[in-house]
This record gives sequence, structure tokens and C-alpha cells, in this order.
Amino acid sequence: MISYFLDLKGPSCTIDTACSSSFHAMAVGYDYIMSGKCEDAIIGTANLCFAPIVNLQFTRLGIFNIIIIFCILLKFNNLMQ
Repeated sequence: MISYFLDLKGPSCTIDTACSSSFHAMAVGYDYIMSGKCEDAIIGTANLCFAPIVNLQFTRLGIFNIIIIFCILLKFNNLMQ
């Protein structure tokens, strides 16, 4: 894992839930911060899709935009506390 290579301390996990991995990873990071398990979270995600039409459809449906909106809301929530 990257956390071992960078000698990071605290919780570290790999999340594989098919389409929702990125969103779920952000939700887990958010929960860890809010519960006090850690002060910061480094979340790295990747989406491998070998069929370009699928990425076009996701973009048209706005699925990628949901992740961006979640990041903005998370940042706004941290600023308000």
C-alpha cells in the first residue's frame, strides 16, 4: 500500500466496490475525520474503463459531477466548524 511506502500512520484501507469506490472512499474518510479517528485523510482514487462510451454516458448522466459536489460540500462543512 502507498501508506506503507510513505510511512503514514493511522487507518489505511483499500476499497473495491466497482462503480462507487471513489465516492465510498470519500465517505469513509469523512466518517473517520468526523469520528475523531484521524485529523486528516488522504484519499486516492482511480477509475479504469476501457470502453470510451461508458465514460461518455457517465459524464452525460452527471455521475462524475456528483463526486466533485461532494468534495465541495465536505470542504464547506469543515470551514463552518
